[in-house]
Amino acid sequence: MRFILFCIFFVSVFSSYGQHSLHGKIVHSQSFEPIGGVYIENISKHILTEADTAGLFAIDVAIGDTIVFSSIGYHWKKYEVIETSHQTFVMDEQVYELTQIIKHAPLDFESFTYKIMSMKPYQDTLHLNMAYEKYIPIKEYTPGQIGVASIEGPITGVYNAFNKHAKNAIRASELHEQKHYIILSNKKLTKELVLDVTKLPLEFLQEFIAFCAFTDEFLAHATEYQIIQVLTYKSVLFKQKYPNITITQ
Repeated sequence: MRFILFCIFFVSVFSSYGQHSLHGKIVHSQSFEPIGGVYIENISKHILTEADTAGLFAIDVAIGDTIVFSSIGYHWKKYEVIETSHQTFVMDEQVYELTQIIKHAPLDFESFTYKIMSMKPYQDTLHLNMAYEKYIPIKEYTPGQIGVASIEGPITGVYNAFNKHAKNAIRASELHEQKHYIILSNKKLTKELVLDVTKLPLEFLQEFIAFCAFTDEFLAHATEYQIIQVLTYKSVLFKQKYPNITITQ
């Protein structure tokens, strides 16, 4: 019995040997303002934590472990632990391209009403299974006011559903709900990987990624080999579209 207790004690001491707690702060690379809600993952030990609103965090590490920082709106960052003293980590902002609204020539109120109410919704990316029904104008009259339709409420509601701010809010909500996909895709599709495979100049990076039109779901499930294959194929098409690009060596 004493031998068993000694073995348990020896294993526990051995497993804790070399473990440290890494304390740090995460800030914006330009403004140096703290970034809250960043995920910090020790991929060597499969430990995950989250920074507080002041960008502060603490996570158990050992020398040589690999730490990954990821958050919506920022490029993920990898760090190999060489010391466990308090450190400040900076993250670069990542811009997401949202759908833009095309502004047409102004219409009179009646034409505008019909056009807005007859619009088909965009692709149901939220999977709400909403059925489209053709708009049929129905006049509602206020007693004592002949010919005056009370349609301002419905028009305002539908217009808000299609204007830029409302669409951006929906997209932001989608990004928040799918953050687990985005974190996985950020780990796989890195700036270094894209530049290494395509040999494109850095100034074409964002345009090339937009040209590839990767979905977060594809990146989350694809292997690194599959991503490299697609990057290679897309880079050929991109260079055909822009033949004057100087390829880096």
